[in-house]
Amino acid sequence: MKNRFFELSALIYEAYEMDDFMRAQELIFEYQNLAAQNKDNWNYGNAIHMSNTYLGLIAISKNDINKAKEYLICSGLTVGSPQLNNFGPNMLLAKALLEKGEIEVVLNYIDMCKKFWNFFFRFFFIRRWKSLIKKNQIPVFGPHLYYHIKTT
Repeated sequence: MKNRFFELSALIYEAYEMDDFMRAQELIFEYQNLAAQNKDNWNYGNAIHMSNTYLGLIAISKNDINKAKEYLICSGLTVGSPQLNNFGPNMLLAKALLEKGEIEVVLNYIDMCKKFWNFFFRFFFIRRWKSLIKKNQIPVFGPHLYYHIKTT
């Protein structure tokens, strides 16, 4: 059971990349169910963060922007993990929402996720990102578009 909990992120990624959104959703729901059973596991925070990120990306593919915004907020509500606490959150869904003009929800998400970044990052990068977003520009999120895509 525990091995499956760790394998699912890679399987979700593969299904999503193949545009097999139905399969991705099935795997995401399995991932969320296993997360609920493993709240004390270090991967719990990753599961919450990434499952909501992918559900939001799938919602955008269906042009359900309101649902995608809900998933973005849910992904930011995670308790954290060793990966999130060291590298910060994945910004794929935030970027996709910015491309749709959804500025306020992304600014809120960034504020929610400040807890994952150290002072240096918060002071320099987040301030710059927020400034660009407020000017209706999309920041270069760099490696934050790839963190936690696959944990195996």
